[in-house]
Amino acid sequence: MITTVRFSENFFTLRTDPKAFKVDDFIDECTIPYQLYNENFNKNLVVELNELQGKTLLTDQIKLGQIIQNLLSNAYKHSKGHSVSRKWRGSLGFFFNR
Repeated sequence: MITTVRFSENFFTLRTDPKAFKVDDFIDECTIPYQLYNENFNKNLVVELNELQGKTLLTDQIKLGQIIQNLLSNAYKHSKGHSVSRKWRGSLGFFFNR
């Protein structure tokens, strides 16, 4: 994991590197490794992009990727059902079915 936070006695700073990137490609990069989790956890990953299909996002791609990987890992480990459903909306909200 890349350290992007620096703590000091009275404050902390968050170093970001915002870049523009295509949402579809980014989501593919984030979710493809989790296809291996399908067998290990007996789950099925379902990804829906909805209105974000074909859109561009401007943010720190590495930090967002780390957040998504953490959420997906937790969803696989702690969900009780057979599906992990990731629905992407305009606000990039996170919803996981259990």
